Amino acid sequence: MRRLIKNIVYWVFSPYLIRTASENSIYLTYDDGPYRKNTLAILKVLEKYGFKATFFMLGKEMEKQPEVVKEVIRKGHMLGYHSYTHMSLKKRDFKSLKLDMQHMDRLSKLFNFPLKLYRPPYGDLTLISFIYLIFKRKKIVMWSLDSRDSFEELNMVLERLQPEKIKKGEIILLHDDYKHAEELLEKTARKLSTSVLKCDILN
Repeated sequence: MRRLIKNIVYWVFSPYLIRTASENSIYLTYDDGPYRKNTLAILKVLEKYGFKATFFMLGKEMEKQPEVVKEVIRKGHMLGYHSYTHMSLKKRDFKSLKLDMQHMDRLSKLFNFPLKLYRPPYGDLTLISFIYLIFKRKKIVMWSLDSRDSFEELNMVLERLQPEKIKKGEIILLHDDYKHAEELLEKTARKLSTSVLKCDILN
């Protein structure tokens, strides 16, 4: 019953709350970066296979690694915002939420890139944060397939990302700071490149 209600909520609010996207592609999304070594390595693998990805970055890391952010943009990938410090929206009051959105707008101007995609840390949302994000004209992006790269060893993550297990329109959750991020993408992209699945950006 709970899952049914959740699916109904996603359907009703689909213009603002995204869990899957166009079935013409699949969507690789990276959270928690940028991390100089891993993010730049990920970009090289993506370029090798002609894939695009969406990077949901933390504001504090964007400030630390501005050149990496600019490289992601230059390579034609999409930027999204993942909060400034990775604090759950369930722990924020309205004042704190408003301040975080101000950080988002400031970073958008700093990098001259329209940050309109927002991924809530831990996938946590509250009614107030949901309404305010819509008011700010942001799209809230969740995921439909969690790679579990934050919790499991490489072989288990690779098994989860087998092409036959990935549906069209799938939004896949990955992390820049995963210790095997480059190897995981290389092995996954190699298999995906021989399938009919194209990796594209969210917008």
